[in-house]
Amino acid sequence: MSEFAISGVMTLGKLVQDGLISILFTIMVQSFKKTIEGLEFVLQWVNDWLRLRGRAKPWQVALRGILGLLWSPIAFFLRFYTVVLIEPGINPIKFPISSVAAKFTYPIIIPLTPEIVHFFSPFIGDVVSNLFFGTTIWLMPNLFGFLFWETKENWGLYRANRPQSLRPMAVGTHGETIPQLLKLGFHSGTIPKLFMKLRKAELEAVSRSDWRKARTLRLDLQTIKERLARFIERDLLIPMQQNNKSFIKPLRVSEISLGLNRIEAEMTGMDDNGYASFKISLELVDGILMGSVSKPGGTLALNEQQNRCLSLGIAGLYKFAGIEISKEQVTSNLPSWVSDWKISEGNLVLFSENQSTILVPINTGEPLLKLQVKNLEKACTLNTLDAERLLFGRQPLTWQEWSEGWDRSANSLYVWPLYYAGVEPDIVGNAPNRIPFDTIKCWQETPESADLNQGYKSV
Repeated sequence: MSEFAISGVMTLGKLVQDGLISILFTIMVQSFKKTIEGLEFVLQWVNDWLRLRGRAKPWQVALRGILGLLWSPIAFFLRFYTVVLIEPGINPIKFPISSVAAKFTYPIIIPLTPEIVHFFSPFIGDVVSNLFFGTTIWLMPNLFGFLFWETKENWGLYRANRPQSLRPMAVGTHGETIPQLLKLGFHSGTIPKLFMKLRKAELEAVSRSDWRKARTLRLDLQTIKERLARFIERDLLIPMQQNNKSFIKPLRVSEISLGLNRIEAEMTGMDDNGYASFKISLELVDGILMGSVSKPGGTLALNEQQNRCLSLGIAGLYKFAGIEISKEQVTSNLPSWVSDWKISEGNLVLFSENQSTILVPINTGEPLLKLQVKNLEKACTLNTLDAERLLFGRQPLTWQEWSEGWDRSANSLYVWPLYYAGVEPDIVGNAPNRIPFDTIKCWQETPESADLNQGYKSV
């Protein structure tokens, strides 16, 4: 007998090890799913039978119309009671939620049952009232099991269909993204088009003394400002304030400024010592959307954790806004001999103190950006810059990285920095100095590049 019991236990353990529990769980879930699908099939079959097809005699139209009116409430109550109130109570997967909900709901709703039954008894009778409302109130806790499970399943479906990385989001009143608000096009360029219409409307208003059209256009611009403020608060300030403990005092969008090719948002708030503020600028430069952040002003001093949280929030905001280049990231990743730079005709134009203009094409899609020296008497062969370190839009930011950063901050844990090609991007402009010169790979020594290399030798 003992050997038989030991053998049975060992066999059961092996089955559990081979996935017996997961198989039973799957069978249970699928069986209830098929039952609900069977009910839906029957209800849909009746609906199809009651539906008119082709030419029908008048008495058939009247009969099916009357039967349809009678069937609609029956189908509704069958579906509602089976799916919402009965199935969660007998499904072992959902029953724990329903049982917990019953402990909170029964003490509240059971004392009200006699009053509800007594109120409806004159209309439907004592027997029907007791049967209907007594059964409904008894099954009411299963509603919470249904809601919990459906919310869980819908969230899982949403996460499964969500893009892996952060993408530009609709901001405008007609579903425009930030690039579509600024870039002129057939179905884009909302902000510059409004400014052009406003300029024309105000010129006409001066001569005609009719400012209605101008006021309407200004109201449209104000609506865009409100949408932009809501976008920044939803995707930057609210995550910073709700999901982490680094910023105790709240920040808010105090002002939105619009230009033909520029959006500027100023965030202000109060820290422990007083006033604090910083600005975020989204600017369209030669068809490329560039973002920049002014260093925090006032009395706000960021520690390392706050700086990481701010960088994480602004990186997410940049991805939602469709930013291609971060001004601070480019500045911190350029060699030390670069004194200034700008964007022109799809090129990153570098200015050196000792050399002529250097062009870096950034729209090629290549992982390495080739440097081209312009207007030199002798040929100069320079090499490349890492595009993933230099250009913000080249490196994706996944939802998992973004959400895990906020989760760690909410639990007062160290927020891991974002790494672009092995280097943490300086998005908020707080890097102490530029990165070492090794971001330029395979540097070839030439007489023309010797002076450029002095910047690296002096570091």
